[in-house]
Amino acid sequence: MSRIQTYYLIGNLLTADSNPERREDIIKSLQSPTLNWPLFIATGSNHLVLQTIYFKLQEQKLTEYVPSEVLAHLKNVSDLNERRNTKIIQQVISINTLLVSHGIVPLYLKGVGNIIDGLYSNIAERIMHDIDLLVPDEQWETSADILINNGYQERKQYDMATRTKTMHYPILFRPGTIASLEIHRLPVNYMYADTLGVLEVWQDKKLVEGNLSCYVMSDRHKIIHSFIHAQLHHEGQLYAKVFLRILYDLLLLSKREDLEAVFTGMNKYHKQAASCLSVMNKTFGIKKSGKSDLKSGSRVFLIRHDINLRTWVVNRSTFLAIKIFRAYFKLPFRAIADKELRTSLIKRLLDRKWYAQHLNSYRRHV
Repeated sequence: MSRIQTYYLIGNLLTADSNPERREDIIKSLQSPTLNWPLFIATGSNHLVLQTIYFKLQEQKLTEYVPSEVLAHLKNVSDLNERRNTKIIQQVISINTLLVSHGIVPLYLKGVGNIIDGLYSNIAERIMHDIDLLVPDEQWETSADILINNGYQERKQYDMATRTKTMHYPILFRPGTIASLEIHRLPVNYMYADTLGVLEVWQDKKLVEGNLSCYVMSDRHKIIHSFIHAQLHHEGQLYAKVFLRILYDLLLLSKREDLEAVFTGMNKYHKQAASCLSVMNKTFGIKKSGKSDLKSGSRVFLIRHDINLRTWVVNRSTFLAIKIFRAYFKLPFRAIADKELRTSLIKRLLDRKWYAQHLNSYRRHV
């Protein structure tokens, strides 16, 4: 079974509960002698959905069609993530209690926000890297000071001169805790503030039900934020890549909000949003009724996305070609006319630690 067939098999598994008619096809694929189980695990791991696959196999009573050693690995990943997420939520409660005691009520973003808002059927369904929270701009530095005075440390020193273009405070960590912390003053990079403004986010916020005194984004804003973060800020659109974790989040959010309506309202990035929606529909086998209104850019993106799925060599080569061109040709030319960018580039080049971080950005690419 090829890379692309494995990818779409996982897509079918993630939506097996809402598409019972695909059950026989899924069983046939799981029993296929051509199914490469190491590739299956690698694909699920690269897309950060192995733990979700395990829950879907359990829910749909498909575990008997999976080799015992594969199932044991999936269960282990799920168990580890459940323990990790439990500790992260305990850390969130501690952070939240501390900030609220100082009159600051945070709004939680991304994975933490989705979990405390009950988006998933199980706390272990979402892999989380860190804790992202948004606080009012006038309380931003105060929030960081409170946490630093309570044991958190800066990974990098805060530069007040960069405040107006800073999305979040330098990453904070506390020895003995499991997750690092990003305190945001803006929900997205300032470049995308006209698409998801901070005032709009605060106005449409949702109060979390239960004892935790905090907020999360409205479901509409969660959709927009997921798209901007993955496809624009982290350049998934540029490289024709959409992680299954993001698509699965959007799928769950589509049960609360009409994705097409939300994306249609994104005038500036409508074409890019349509591309992301097209990939989601194809990945999960969602058939849209009526004539397709996909733009040519969406079709091109789908083709590029499938080509990347078919072969690792093309995927990697395309990534390297684009990254090298942008980093070593386009950016230096832009810096000639942009004093602020020029200053930032010089600062990076003089920082020895930056070189290791830069090399790691190549290694992290799937």
